[in-house]
Amino acid sequence: MRDEWKNEGWTGRKTGTRVRALRALVVASLLFVAPVVAAAAPLSHKETRIPRIDRRAVENLQRWVNGGHDAWCTDAREVALVELRRTAPDFSGTRLDLVSLNTSAQEKSATQAEFTWTALDGSVSYRITLERFGWLKPLAGKTGGKVWTPTRVKITRSEQTASPKRMFPELPKA
Repeated sequence: MRDEWKNEGWTGRKTGTRVRALRALVVASLLFVAPVVAAAAPLSHKETRIPRIDRRAVENLQRWVNGGHDAWCTDAREVALVELRRTAPDFSGTRLDLVSLNTSAQEKSATQAEFTWTALDGSVSYRITLERFGWLKPLAGKTGGKVWTPTRVKITRSEQTASPKRMFPELPKA
């Protein structure tokens, strides 16, 4: 094989020089280009909250719902909205402030659902996981009558660089 390289003009000295040059290029790109790319990417902070589940409180809530009160507790989206309002003070007003959010729902099974809300500017995202517990079956009677309970809230905040403010000239008064 070395004979082929020599015939084509490749010598060990040229190959070694090119390998060293390639290594130097890779090291230089790691030292100078990678930090610039990393600085340009937005930083994100992830926080996961796992609330303590009080079985007695959930059972009492199930009895309350069975008595004809707070039927919204059997609707996963409504429970997730209440948890979002409790978790995110930015969206704690009327339902109209939730219009500015993109929502997506993913029902994993009949006993677990997941909802994601993301602000339009992409600065924060909330993922709320709800669960219907199997030990509520004797109280509820059927799966559709069980209450949904928030079991996990995942908050992802991304720091975005401030965009330059545009200055508009004042309009002349009439």
